[in-house]
Amino acid sequence: MRTFSMRPRTHLTALLAVPLVIGLAGSPPAHAAAQAPNAVVAAKPVKSPPTITALTPASGPTVGGTPVSITGTGFTKVTAVTFGANPALITGATSSTLTVITPANQAGDVRVTVTASSRTSAPATYTYVPLPAPPPVTSVASVAGTTSIGLAWTNPDNPTYAGVTIRRAKGTTPPATPGEGVLVGDVSAPATKFIDMGVKSGSTYSYALFAHDAASSHAAAASVSVTALKSTTTPIVTGLTPTEGPTTGGTPVTITGAGLGRRRLSNQVRRGGEFGFGWFGCASACGVVDVRDRRQLRGAGPASEALGVLGVGGVEGGLP
Repeated sequence: MRTFSMRPRTHLTALLAVPLVIGLAGSPPAHAAAQAPNAVVAAKPVKSPPTITALTPASGPTVGGTPVSITGTGFTKVTAVTFGANPALITGATSSTLTVITPANQAGDVRVTVTASSRTSAPATYTYVPLPAPPPVTSVASVAGTTSIGLAWTNPDNPTYAGVTIRRAKGTTPPATPGEGVLVGDVSAPATKFIDMGVKSGSTYSYALFAHDAASSHAAAASVSVTALKSTTTPIVTGLTPTEGPTTGGTPVTITGAGLGRRRLSNQVRRGGEFGFGWFGCASACGVVDVRDRRQLRGAGPASEALGVLGVGGVEGGLP
C-alpha cells in the first residue's frame, strides 16, 4: 500500500495564514496608518497680528492733520489705524510701513493700533499737544445807536485763528474770561464786524472779544466800552433841500435831522400868519392833504430821519 507525507500541506496552511501585504513603493500600507493613532498631522499656519515698532513723529497738535509714518511688520490687508477712539486716514501702505494723517483729539497720550486681516496690534503711544492760542484781535472800534451797537476789529495774521467770541457786560467792566458775561456772538474768520441788537437806549456796555482757534483755545481779550444813544423826543433839523422856493408853494422839500418820525413840527415858520407842519412819518415824499390849507400838512409812512414835504403856498423863508 502506497503512503503520502502530510508535511507539505502543513507548510501551505502556514503560508495561507500569513496576511498578504501589497503596497506602493515608498508608501505605508493603508492598514498601517490605521494602526498608528499617535501619528502627527501638519497644522495650517496661524497668522500673527501686526506689530508697531515706531511712530514718526510721536506727537502732534490736537487739531490733527499731522502726517505720521508707522513702521512695523504684518501691514498687509490693513483695514484700520486708530488714534484713541478716532480713525486715521491711511494715505500709503507697504508690508512694513504705513503713512497716515492724524485725526483731532484731546490733549494727552492716546493708544495707536493697526488692524490687519482681522487681527489688531499691540498699542503704541502718540501724544497730542495743544497749540498756543492765536494772538488777540486788534483795533477794536464801536458805533453806537439807540437800540444797537456795532463792533469792528482787525483779525490777527495767524494760521490758527478761527474766529472771535464776543461777550458783553453792562457797565464799564468787560468780561474777563470767555465764560463770563453774556454771549452775544461767535464770529468765524474772516469776518471783522458784528452788530449787537440787544441793547437799551442810554445804557453803557463793555465788550470783550476773545480770538480763538478751531480747538477753542482763546487769546486774551480785546475790549471796548460804549454807551448806546438816548432816544430823543425833541426833533432836530439839520438841513433843508432846497432851502428856498416860490411863494406859490408846491416845491418838494426834504428835511433831514433826527427824531423826525411821528413828531409834531408846528409853529416853526411865521409870516403874516401861523403856519406849521403837522404829524409826519415819511420814508420819502409825504402826501399833501391840501396845499391850500395853511394850518397843517399830513403824511403817512414809517419813521425816518428824512422827511419829504411840499412847501405851503404863501410861506416865505424856512425852518430855522
